[in-house]
Amino acid sequence: MRLTMPRYSTPYPDRDVDCQQALEDPFQTLLSLAEEAGWSKTESVEALRALIAAHQAMEQENMKADLEIAQAQADIATKH
Repeated sequence: MRLTMPRYSTPYPDRDVDCQQALEDPFQTLLSLAEEAGWSKTESVEALRALIAAHQAMEQENMKADLEIAQAQADIATKH
């Protein structure tokens, strides 16, 4: 399945809406696959919410670690 690309490579008004529209069909397909496997839509949506929350937390921790690494490297560079 191929997703619709953004209209522009840079930020623009309604880019978030375009992204939602691009993800709608794959999202519905995923929910249908989960339902065919025996999961209810409610279970599937809750599982996706949990996965999204975990992904966001991981991204925040990665950004924090990247900042700490950059700061440590800057500290080392200023000591030499």
